[in-house]
Amino acid sequence: MTGLIHFFRHLFDTTGYVRRGECGGWTADLSWLQNVSDLLIWAAYIAIPLVLLFYARHQKKLPFRHLFWLFGLFIAACGTTHFMSYITTLYPAYRLEGVIKLITAIASWGTVVAIAAITPRALNMRMPEELEQEIREKGEIQRELALLNDSLVTRTKQLENANRELEGFNNMVAHDLRSPLRTIVTASQIALEDAPSDLDPETKYRLGRLCASAQRMASLVEDLLEFSRLGREEIHPTPVDLTALSLAVARDIQEEYALASFQIEPGMTVEGDPRLLRVALYNLMQNASKYARDGLQPVIEVGRIETSNGPAIRVADNGIGFDMAYIDRIFQPFERLHNDDIPGTGIGLANVQRVIERHGGRLWALSRLGVGSEFFFTLQATDRSPANT
Repeated sequence: MTGLIHFFRHLFDTTGYVRRGECGGWTADLSWLQNVSDLLIWAAYIAIPLVLLFYARHQKKLPFRHLFWLFGLFIAACGTTHFMSYITTLYPAYRLEGVIKLITAIASWGTVVAIAAITPRALNMRMPEELEQEIREKGEIQRELALLNDSLVTRTKQLENANRELEGFNNMVAHDLRSPLRTIVTASQIALEDAPSDLDPETKYRLGRLCASAQRMASLVEDLLEFSRLGREEIHPTPVDLTALSLAVARDIQEEYALASFQIEPGMTVEGDPRLLRVALYNLMQNASKYARDGLQPVIEVGRIETSNGPAIRVADNGIGFDMAYIDRIFQPFERLHNDDIPGTGIGLANVQRVIERHGGRLWALSRLGVGSEFFFTLQATDRSPANT
């Protein structure tokens, strides 16, 4: 410690030292070359950090700004060592020169450490060519999006026109078809009731066919209107007592299918539109009552089960069932897997599908011929307008 204090006290003491130019056989030309070179290097080493620091100060988004300041210090220190080489040709301040070289060494290794620390980040930086390529790609994507947006606007207008045409068709069906069908049904029924007793069987049969066909057509029109309405109506989710709703539906169905027995789980509540959920339950429970096996009392179960995706509602029966090979058809409008001996238009399950989809849920089924069927649905009710479904 004493030696270090003595060293710094005599930092500028030149006793016992000679100037660098007096060592050995230096000539005037060699001294001139050394001094001019050291001064030029020193001047350049001072100018470079000034330029770097000016750039770092005015470039607001410069990455690794601290590295520019460190480089400036490192280069300035290196330049100072050359300046000290010139000074020692005039004044033998070798102690001061040694201190400056030590400072330069510290600045040099500090720069090395800083460069090593930022190298991984610097390697991940994109080159200007990559940035230009990304800009070009983004420009192409924006042009494609603009074209897609124009196409979407056109398609939306086409869909709006199609919806208006469909609405017009629905109005036509509602007002122009239902009234004539009612007239045909009424007239054919009156003709059958007022027919003379000696009317030949063939004519009676044809009148009966006419009445039945008109009634089937009227039912089909009503089902079409119902199917269209379910796709247009907004839903308004509220808490629904599904047990109470199922019991009410069961009472209505038993007026037509008195033998049907219903086993409904208590305490079922869901979030949904009660009007639309009644449509779905009615179609599922009526189908379960309608497609009963001969000689066997229809038993319909309505309950809740847990699935891998959360709770689901299950409607099961012990009816005639269907072949699972046709599972993709049963939810399509007007698709019927059984003969015409069982009344129906083939649109009931399509209505159920539409109601469940409007609630953001999922509908699926399992069945075995001669054993029965199970229908399952989930609900994720949100306030959905027809445009969002």
